[in-house]
Amino acid sequence: MLLCSSAVSIVFLIFQLIFPYRPPKNLDISVIEQNKEKYNRLEKWAILWIFLSIGLIGFCVFIIGSQIRENFFSSEYEYIVTATDSFWVLPGIILGFGLIRIPMEFIYKLLLKEEYYLYTLYANMKHGFDGEKIWRPFEYIFTLSGIVMFILGLNWFVCIDKNDKIEINELFSLKTHTYNLSDISEITYFDKYVTKDGIEKDIKHYVIKMIDGYEWNSYVYGFFSIQKDEDKLNENIEKISKMTEVIIEKKTSH
Repeated sequence: MLLCSSAVSIVFLIFQLIFPYRPPKNLDISVIEQNKEKYNRLEKWAILWIFLSIGLIGFCVFIIGSQIRENFFSSEYEYIVTATDSFWVLPGIILGFGLIRIPMEFIYKLLLKEEYYLYTLYANMKHGFDGEKIWRPFEYIFTLSGIVMFILGLNWFVCIDKNDKIEINELFSLKTHTYNLSDISEITYFDKYVTKDGIEKDIKHYVIKMIDGYEWNSYVYGFFSIQKDEDKLNENIEKISKMTEVIIEKKTSH
């Protein structure tokens, strides 16, 4: 707790040095002093409003992403992998931070009306830096990152069409890999995933290898899946195994 408090104090000191706040020269401090206690109470409530706002934005993103996945993907394909419900929490939280200023301004303008301007002046004077100026670049970064993650999530799938062609779009790639099911040379199930540093992670996953050497790995899917998602993946991989007559090998780690 002491370490966290010290870190916050250091960050605030850096902000004060880089973005010092200089109030307007003609500012009447007496009006702010009269409402000082009220403004302090509102600042304490800010934590609650922030968490509620991020939660609401995140929930909206979650609903939009999952509904697009359920209702707008083509019925001509059988989807082996799509973004799970859990995945949409990630872009939801990121966009929650990116768009937080919209609900926060709405709440405080609703509560303070004409006093909102005085409240922002008080907050800047109290902390010694211009909060809006500091937050603006983070706002852009979070919003852009959230949008990118949302688009990548919509583009993340493995599917099979009616002509027995398999299309693979990995999460962090916009490139589509298209093969015939007959191009699958190996299907392997691993109990653990080994990182580049040699650290074993308890992530069960599949690797599908093609005749040209390309490998699709489901370990990223494992980060965002719960039991029902894993059961569905197991069922779909078993289906591919039967369609291709490629036996699923089982190994400890990959």
